[in-house]
Amino acid sequence: MPDDVMDRILGNVGMEEVFSLRKVCRRLRKQLDRVIPDIRLTQLHLSICQEQVEVQYDSDRITYLKLGPNCMIWQDTAQENGTSMRKKKSRKILVDEDYFHRFLEDLQLILKHQKGILDVLNVVVSEELTDKVAPILGRILKQNPHPLAVNTLLLDMDTEADVLQMLPHVNEDVIKVLELTNPRTDIQEFPLYTGELRKMAVWKKLEELRTRNIAVMGKPYLLGHFQRANVVVDQIRDDDVRYLKNALIKSSHFQYFHLKYLQFDGADQLFSNLFFTGVPPSFETINDVPHYLYRMPDTTQFLSITHHMEEMTISFGKIDAGVIQKIRESRNKL
Repeated sequence: MPDDVMDRILGNVGMEEVFSLRKVCRRLRKQLDRVIPDIRLTQLHLSICQEQVEVQYDSDRITYLKLGPNCMIWQDTAQENGTSMRKKKSRKILVDEDYFHRFLEDLQLILKHQKGILDVLNVVVSEELTDKVAPILGRILKQNPHPLAVNTLLLDMDTEADVLQMLPHVNEDVIKVLELTNPRTDIQEFPLYTGELRKMAVWKKLEELRTRNIAVMGKPYLLGHFQRANVVVDQIRDDDVRYLKNALIKSSHFQYFHLKYLQFDGADQLFSNLFFTGVPPSFETINDVPHYLYRMPDTTQFLSITHHMEEMTISFGKIDAGVIQKIRESRNKL
Protein backbone atom coordinates (compact mmCIF):
# COMPACT_ATOMS: atom_id res chain seq x y z
CA MET A 1 0.00 0.00 0.00
CA PRO A 2 1.38 3.49 -0.84
CA ASP A 3 2.75 5.40 2.13
CA ASP A 4 0.42 8.38 1.69
CA VAL A 5 -2.66 6.13 1.76
CA MET A 6 -1.36 4.29 4.83
CA ASP A 7 -0.63 7.64 6.52
CA ARG A 8 -4.25 8.73 6.05
CA ILE A 9 -5.52 5.48 7.56
CA LEU A 10 -3.13 5.47 10.50
CA GLY A 11 -3.79 9.13 11.25
CA ASN A 12 -7.36 8.26 12.28
CA VAL A 13 -6.77 5.32 14.61
CA GLY A 14 -7.44 5.51 18.34
CA MET A 15 -5.13 5.04 21.30
CA GLU A 16 -5.84 1.31 21.65
CA GLU A 17 -5.12 0.67 17.96
CA VAL A 18 -1.92 2.73 18.11
CA PHE A 19 -0.37 0.49 20.77
CA SER A 20 -1.63 -2.69 19.12
CA LEU A 21 -0.32 -1.77 15.68
CA ARG A 22 3.05 -0.66 17.05
CA LYS A 23 3.68 -4.29 18.04
CA VAL A 24 3.25 -5.62 14.48
CA CYS A 25 6.60 -4.65 12.94
CA ARG A 26 9.27 -1.94 13.00
CA ARG A 27 8.19 -0.43 9.67
CA LEU A 28 4.60 0.04 10.81
CA ARG A 29 5.83 1.37 14.16
CA LYS A 30 7.90 4.08 12.46
CA GLN A 31 5.01 5.03 10.18
CA LEU A 32 2.61 5.24 13.13
CA ASP A 33 4.99 7.43 15.12
CA ARG A 34 5.00 9.88 12.23
CA VAL A 35 1.23 10.26 11.81
CA ILE A 36 -0.17 9.39 15.25
CA PRO A 37 -3.19 11.57 16.17
CA ASP A 38 -3.28 13.80 19.24
CA ILE A 39 -3.59 12.02 22.60
CA ARG A 40 -5.76 13.49 25.35
CA LEU A 41 -5.31 11.41 28.48
CA THR A 42 -6.52 12.57 31.89
CA GLN A 43 -4.56 10.12 34.07
CA LEU A 44 -1.30 8.25 33.60
CA HIS A 45 0.02 5.77 36.18
CA LEU A 46 3.44 4.14 35.85
CA SER A 47 4.48 1.21 38.05
CA ILE A 48 8.13 0.34 37.44
CA CYS A 49 9.56 -2.86 38.91
CA GLN A 50 12.42 -5.21 38.18
CA GLU A 51 11.57 -7.08 34.94
CA GLN A 52 8.05 -5.59 34.72
CA VAL A 53 6.50 -2.21 33.96
CA GLU A 54 2.80 -1.39 34.08
CA VAL A 55 1.27 1.62 32.36
CA GLN A 56 -2.32 2.55 33.14
CA TYR A 57 -3.89 5.35 31.15
CA ASP A 58 -7.47 6.29 31.98
CA SER A 59 -9.28 2.90 32.00
CA ASP A 60 -6.75 0.88 29.96
CA ARG A 61 -3.56 -0.91 31.01
CA ILE A 62 -0.40 -2.16 29.29
CA THR A 63 2.10 -4.45 31.02
CA TYR A 64 5.64 -4.95 29.72
CA LEU A 65 7.33 -8.14 30.93
CA LYS A 66 10.87 -9.43 30.55
CA LEU A 67 10.71 -12.89 28.99
CA GLY A 68 14.32 -14.01 28.60
CA PRO A 69 15.73 -11.93 25.72
CA ASN A 70 12.20 -11.06 24.58
CA CYS A 71 9.44 -8.69 25.65
CA MET A 72 5.91 -9.88 26.36
CA ILE A 73 3.18 -7.23 26.33
CA TRP A 74 -0.25 -7.66 27.92
CA GLN A 75 -2.87 -5.12 26.95
CA ASP A 76 -6.18 -4.71 28.80
CA THR A 77 -8.55 -2.35 27.04
CA ALA A 78 -12.01 -1.20 28.05
CA GLN A 79 -14.49 -1.42 25.18
CA GLU A 80 -18.07 -0.22 25.05
CA ASN A 81 -20.56 -3.02 24.52
CA GLY A 82 -23.99 -1.48 24.15
CA THR A 83 -24.77 0.08 27.52
CA SER A 84 -21.91 -1.61 29.38
CA MET A 85 -18.12 -1.78 29.26
CA ARG A 86 -16.10 -4.95 28.86
CA LYS A 87 -12.40 -5.66 29.01
CA LYS A 88 -10.55 -6.85 25.95
CA LYS A 89 -7.26 -8.65 26.63
CA SER A 90 -4.46 -9.22 24.15
CA ARG A 91 -0.93 -10.60 24.34
CA LYS A 92 2.08 -10.14 22.09
CA ILE A 93 5.68 -11.37 22.30
CA LEU A 94 8.31 -9.14 20.69
CA VAL A 95 11.36 -11.23 19.85
CA ASP A 96 14.77 -9.86 20.84
CA GLU A 97 13.27 -6.67 22.24
CA ASP A 98 14.05 -5.30 25.69
CA TYR A 99 10.91 -4.77 27.81
CA PHE A 100 12.19 -1.55 29.39
CA HIS A 101 13.30 -0.04 26.08
CA ARG A 102 9.88 -0.80 24.58
CA PHE A 103 8.17 0.85 27.57
CA LEU A 104 10.33 3.96 27.26
CA GLU A 105 9.59 4.30 23.54
CA ASP A 106 5.85 4.05 24.15
CA LEU A 107 6.02 6.50 27.05
CA GLN A 108 7.94 8.99 24.94
CA LEU A 109 5.29 8.65 22.25
CA ILE A 110 2.47 9.30 24.75
CA LEU A 111 4.12 12.40 26.20
CA LYS A 112 5.09 13.77 22.79
CA HIS A 113 1.52 13.62 21.46
CA GLN A 114 -0.35 14.38 24.70
CA LYS A 115 -2.20 17.63 23.99
CA GLY A 116 -4.49 18.00 26.99
CA ILE A 117 -3.62 18.56 30.63
CA LEU A 118 -3.09 15.43 32.73
CA ASP A 119 -5.05 15.48 35.96
CA VAL A 120 -2.60 13.01 37.54
CA LEU A 121 0.79 11.53 36.70
CA ASN A 122 1.70 8.85 39.25
CA VAL A 123 5.16 7.24 39.15
CA VAL A 124 5.56 4.23 41.46
CA VAL A 125 9.07 2.74 41.61
CA SER A 126 10.26 -0.41 43.34
CA GLU A 127 12.88 0.04 46.02
CA GLU A 128 15.79 -1.45 44.06
CA LEU A 129 15.22 0.93 41.12
CA THR A 130 14.81 4.14 43.10
CA ASP A 131 18.14 5.69 42.07
CA LYS A 132 17.96 4.57 38.43
CA VAL A 133 14.55 5.62 37.18
CA ALA A 134 14.59 9.38 37.83
CA PRO A 135 17.47 10.20 35.41
CA ILE A 136 15.86 8.12 32.66
CA LEU A 137 12.41 9.72 33.04
CA GLY A 138 14.08 13.11 33.33
CA ARG A 139 15.77 12.64 29.96
CA ILE A 140 12.45 11.71 28.33
CA LEU A 141 10.77 14.81 29.77
CA LYS A 142 13.69 16.98 28.67
CA GLN A 143 13.41 15.67 25.10
CA ASN A 144 9.69 16.38 25.03
CA PRO A 145 8.81 19.31 22.72
CA HIS A 146 6.82 21.02 25.47
CA PRO A 147 6.85 21.03 29.31
CA LEU A 148 4.68 18.36 30.90
CA ALA A 149 1.24 19.80 31.68
CA VAL A 150 -0.02 18.00 34.79
CA ASN A 151 -2.12 19.14 37.75
CA THR A 152 -1.01 16.55 40.33
CA LEU A 153 2.41 14.88 40.24
CA LEU A 154 2.95 11.85 42.51
CA LEU A 155 6.53 10.59 42.62
CA ASP A 156 8.23 7.69 44.39
CA MET A 157 11.40 9.74 44.77
CA ASP A 158 13.05 10.68 48.03
CA THR A 159 16.13 12.76 47.18
CA GLU A 160 16.40 16.30 45.93
CA ALA A 161 18.64 15.12 43.08
CA ASP A 162 15.93 12.73 41.83
CA VAL A 163 13.17 15.35 42.03
CA LEU A 164 15.42 17.82 40.18
CA GLN A 165 15.62 15.35 37.31
CA MET A 166 11.90 15.78 36.61
CA LEU A 167 10.49 18.97 38.13
CA PRO A 168 12.30 21.43 35.78
CA HIS A 169 10.48 19.86 32.83
CA VAL A 170 6.98 20.34 34.29
CA ASN A 171 4.79 23.26 33.24
CA GLU A 172 5.05 25.63 36.20
CA ASP A 173 1.77 27.36 35.33
CA VAL A 174 -0.24 24.11 35.39
CA ILE A 175 1.06 21.95 38.25
CA LYS A 176 -0.70 22.46 41.57
CA VAL A 177 0.14 19.45 43.76
CA LEU A 178 3.42 17.59 44.34
CA GLU A 179 3.52 14.44 46.47
CA LEU A 180 6.83 12.71 47.24
CA THR A 181 7.01 9.20 48.68
CA ASN A 182 9.97 7.28 50.07
CA PRO A 183 9.82 3.76 48.56
CA ARG A 184 12.63 2.39 50.74
CA THR A 185 11.63 -0.06 53.44
CA ASP A 186 14.90 0.15 55.37
CA ILE A 187 14.76 3.91 56.07
CA GLN A 188 11.78 5.66 57.60
CA GLU A 189 11.35 9.43 57.19
CA PHE A 190 14.13 9.69 54.60
CA PRO A 191 15.70 13.20 54.73
CA LEU A 192 14.81 15.50 51.84
CA TYR A 193 16.88 18.65 51.37
CA THR A 194 15.22 21.41 49.35
CA GLY A 195 17.93 24.07 48.93
CA GLU A 196 17.97 23.82 45.13
CA LEU A 197 14.26 23.08 44.78
CA ARG A 198 13.37 26.29 46.60
CA LYS A 199 15.14 28.30 43.88
CA MET A 200 12.85 26.97 41.16
CA ALA A 201 9.82 28.90 39.90
CA VAL A 202 7.80 25.67 39.68
CA TRP A 203 8.41 24.98 43.40
CA LYS A 204 7.42 28.53 44.32
CA LYS A 205 4.19 28.28 42.32
CA LEU A 206 3.06 24.94 43.79
CA GLU A 207 -0.18 25.14 45.74
CA GLU A 208 0.22 21.94 47.74
CA LEU A 209 3.09 19.78 48.99
CA ARG A 210 2.63 16.30 50.48
CA THR A 211 5.28 13.86 51.70
CA ARG A 212 5.06 10.24 52.81
CA ASN A 213 7.90 8.68 54.83
CA ILE A 214 10.05 11.69 53.95
CA ALA A 215 11.26 14.36 56.36
CA VAL A 216 11.72 17.79 54.83
CA MET A 217 14.94 19.24 56.16
CA GLY A 218 15.49 22.90 56.99
CA LYS A 219 13.34 25.57 58.54
CA PRO A 220 9.60 24.75 58.39
CA TYR A 221 8.73 28.40 57.79
CA LEU A 222 10.26 28.01 54.31
CA LEU A 223 7.09 26.07 53.45
CA GLY A 224 4.93 29.08 54.25
CA HIS A 225 4.19 29.98 50.62
CA PHE A 226 2.12 26.83 49.98
CA GLN A 227 -1.67 26.97 50.15
CA ARG A 228 -1.81 23.45 51.56
CA ALA A 229 0.85 21.23 53.09
CA ASN A 230 0.81 17.79 54.68
CA VAL A 231 4.43 17.00 55.38
CA VAL A 232 6.90 15.56 57.85
CA VAL A 233 9.59 17.95 59.04
CA ASP A 234 12.84 16.99 60.68
CA GLN A 235 12.68 19.58 63.43
CA ILE A 236 10.44 22.40 64.49
CA ARG A 237 11.00 25.16 67.05
CA ASP A 238 8.55 27.37 68.84
CA ASP A 239 9.80 30.38 66.85
CA ASP A 240 9.01 28.48 63.62
CA VAL A 241 5.40 28.17 64.80
CA ARG A 242 5.26 31.88 65.64
CA TYR A 243 6.72 32.75 62.23
CA LEU A 244 4.19 30.56 60.42
CA LYS A 245 1.39 32.00 62.51
CA ASN A 246 2.39 35.56 61.61
CA ALA A 247 2.74 34.68 57.91
CA LEU A 248 -0.41 32.58 57.55
CA ILE A 249 -2.67 34.96 59.45
CA LYS A 250 -2.06 37.53 56.68
CA SER A 251 -2.28 35.07 53.79
CA SER A 252 -5.31 35.28 51.51
CA HIS A 253 -4.59 31.95 49.76
CA PHE A 254 -3.58 29.75 52.72
CA GLN A 255 -5.97 26.84 53.39
CA TYR A 256 -4.34 24.36 55.79
CA PHE A 257 -0.99 23.10 57.08
CA HIS A 258 -0.44 19.75 58.77
CA LEU A 259 3.10 19.20 60.03
CA LYS A 260 4.37 16.01 61.64
CA TYR A 261 7.68 16.62 63.35
CA LEU A 262 10.46 14.31 64.46
CA GLN A 263 11.76 16.76 67.06
CA PHE A 264 10.17 19.82 68.67
CA ASP A 265 12.56 22.21 70.39
CA GLY A 266 10.67 24.30 72.92
CA ALA A 267 7.37 22.42 72.73
CA ASP A 268 6.71 22.89 76.44
CA GLN A 269 6.97 26.68 76.06
CA LEU A 270 5.14 27.00 72.76
CA PHE A 271 1.68 28.10 73.79
CA SER A 272 2.81 30.23 76.71
CA ASN A 273 4.99 32.10 74.19
CA LEU A 274 2.05 32.41 71.80
CA PHE A 275 -0.04 33.96 74.55
CA PHE A 276 2.59 36.45 75.62
CA THR A 277 3.96 37.42 72.18
CA GLY A 278 1.81 39.85 70.20
CA VAL A 279 -1.97 39.68 70.31
CA PRO A 280 -2.97 36.72 72.50
CA PRO A 281 -5.26 34.09 70.96
CA SER A 282 -8.69 33.08 72.12
CA PHE A 283 -9.20 29.45 73.06
CA GLU A 284 -11.89 26.99 72.03
CA THR A 285 -12.33 23.22 72.33
CA ILE A 286 -13.81 21.74 69.16
CA ASN A 287 -14.54 18.01 69.00
CA ASP A 288 -12.45 17.57 72.16
CA VAL A 289 -9.43 19.22 70.46
CA PRO A 290 -8.04 22.49 71.90
CA HIS A 291 -7.80 25.22 69.26
CA TYR A 292 -5.85 28.46 69.66
CA LEU A 293 -7.62 31.07 67.53
CA TYR A 294 -6.37 34.29 65.95
CA ARG A 295 -8.71 36.61 64.07
CA MET A 296 -7.52 36.97 60.46
CA PRO A 297 -7.51 40.63 59.35
CA ASP A 298 -10.27 41.81 57.00
CA THR A 299 -12.01 38.42 57.03
CA THR A 300 -14.69 36.57 58.98
CA GLN A 301 -12.28 33.73 59.75
CA PHE A 302 -9.94 32.64 62.50
CA LEU A 303 -6.53 31.07 62.08
CA SER A 304 -6.57 27.91 64.18
CA ILE A 305 -3.50 26.23 65.70
CA THR A 306 -3.67 22.77 67.25
CA HIS A 307 -0.90 20.68 68.77
CA HIS A 308 -1.05 16.91 69.37
CA MET A 309 2.00 16.06 71.43
CA GLU A 310 1.31 12.31 71.44
CA GLU A 311 1.03 12.22 67.64
CA MET A 312 3.86 14.75 67.25
CA THR A 313 1.81 16.96 64.93
CA ILE A 314 0.96 20.62 64.73
CA SER A 315 -1.74 21.92 62.42
CA PHE A 316 -2.82 25.30 61.08
CA GLY A 317 -6.25 25.81 59.59
CA LYS A 318 -9.10 28.24 59.03
CA ILE A 319 -12.38 28.30 60.92
CA ASP A 320 -15.25 30.63 60.06
CA ALA A 321 -16.26 32.99 62.83
CA GLY A 322 -19.88 31.85 62.48
CA VAL A 323 -18.86 28.30 63.41
CA ILE A 324 -17.11 29.54 66.54
CA GLN A 325 -20.15 31.63 67.46
CA LYS A 326 -22.50 28.62 67.13
CA ILE A 327 -20.22 26.48 69.30
CA ARG A 328 -20.14 29.11 72.02
CA GLU A 329 -23.89 29.67 71.88
CA SER A 330 -24.49 25.92 72.13
CA ARG A 331 -22.20 25.67 75.14
CA ASN A 332 -23.86 28.60 76.88
CA LYS A 333 -27.26 26.86 76.62
CA LEU A 334 -26.02 23.90 78.63
